[in-house]
Amino acid sequence: MTTEYVAVPASWTVAQTLQHIRQVERTRETVYAIYVLDPASQHLQQVVTMRRLITGLPEESILDVAQVNPPVTVDALMDQEEVARLIRRHDLLAIPVVDAQQQRLGIVTVDDVLDALIEESASSRCCASAPAG
Repeated sequence: MTTEYVAVPASWTVAQTLQHIRQVERTRETVYAIYVLDPASQHLQQVVTMRRLITGLPEESILDVAQVNPPVTVDALMDQEEVARLIRRHDLLAIPVVDAQQQRLGIVTVDDVLDALIEESASSRCCASAPAG
């Protein structure tokens, strides 16, 4: 999981969001998607893909270009195989991690999941081939 992602308040426009990305992108692990937060509670409200963002009009609200469905999220304690299944099922490059109150904790990227699954697979092969002693 990483905390290096782009999040903006729901009150922003497409133009404000693009300007923000230009300012912070070098310090973020990924800008696959923009995480839109409720300005008062800081709860995750919506996710905007980069494709939707760059095709939006500058004066449009960031919420107007967001996906229609509620964001797919995971709990911090969710099994990595289940996270991988959700990423695959919803064709995501990253998935937000939230707590029970919908407070954002970070994101898990598809490469994070692949790394974890490969490491787990290698570790289980290693242990399975070790002689019993």
